[in-house]
Amino acid sequence: METSSQSVRVGIVGVGNCASSFVQGLSYYRNARTNEPVPGLMNSELGGYHVSDVKISAAFDINASKVGRDVAEAIFAAPNNTNRFAKVPPTGVRVHRGRTLDGLGRYLRGEIEESSAPEADFGEVLEATGTNVLVSYLPVGAQRATEWYAERALEARCAFVNCIPVFIASDENWRRRFKERGLPLLGDDIKSQVGATIVHRVLANLFRERGVRLERTYQLNFGGNTDFLNMLERNESTRHSAGRRGHPRRTERFRAVADRSQMGLYPHGGNRVRRCTAQSRAKTGSLGLTELGRRGHRRGTLRKDRARSQDCRAADRSRQLFHEIAAAAVHRSGGA
Repeated sequence: METSSQSVRVGIVGVGNCASSFVQGLSYYRNARTNEPVPGLMNSELGGYHVSDVKISAAFDINASKVGRDVAEAIFAAPNNTNRFAKVPPTGVRVHRGRTLDGLGRYLRGEIEESSAPEADFGEVLEATGTNVLVSYLPVGAQRATEWYAERALEARCAFVNCIPVFIASDENWRRRFKERGLPLLGDDIKSQVGATIVHRVLANLFRERGVRLERTYQLNFGGNTDFLNMLERNESTRHSAGRRGHPRRTERFRAVADRSQMGLYPHGGNRVRRCTAQSRAKTGSLGLTELGRRGHRRGTLRKDRARSQDCRAADRSRQLFHEIAAAAVHRSGGA
């Protein structure tokens, strides 16, 4: 195994489940061979850099259980629940206190104790540690926090990888500013290796290749992490801004399930489900349940009333399954 003479020094913003998988993966695949397929890894070498060339140089979080601890310990601190699949030796890198902004919603405050430590000098830390790439694993919905960290990456002349659905790499102004400084910008959002989004995409493409035209498709995600609590708050904001009356009883029911079982559940409904899906990618251990409304056109189209009836039956079944899973989760945790 050959490695490059220069390492890639990576800073992490948000030491959560995704960061845990990333850090564990660096240890697990450190000795991966480049001349043979490696299970679970698309490429062990990229652009002349091997997995072993990637070093963690800095980390930032706001959780009191993580700030001040070595990254190797912080990745397993609550509420993280990623499976331990690799032994991570001490990194010598301690988690610094980051800036909160909108990275901690009101539902998350019941799960996370915000650190009382003073906020670190972000630019100074990046410069002192020689960080080359800043990877943002902030919670879904952290718009202002993501923009703040992207700005700091520009100032420190670091590449920026945005792993949540906030428009940074997709925004023309941000792209221009990073390009002017000769800095790579990647994003937005990441997908699980074999999660709901990629399975949904493959199935939709399969129907297209088989001559079936999709009229409507949506995706229901069950499982995941604290991102789901943030999305409960985001959904409420969307409802109120649209001038529609909220459903506190329904929201409270989903809040209880999320509290007790780390499962995020959403009310059935077309547009609302699609909004949740757009914000709920890259969930650790998520399971996607996909319902496809479709119409064949090789030997004539299906009658509209028949298609509508099929859609309704599928929706009823999805709704029933939804409530069964919620009830089972509460039962397992000892809830009412």
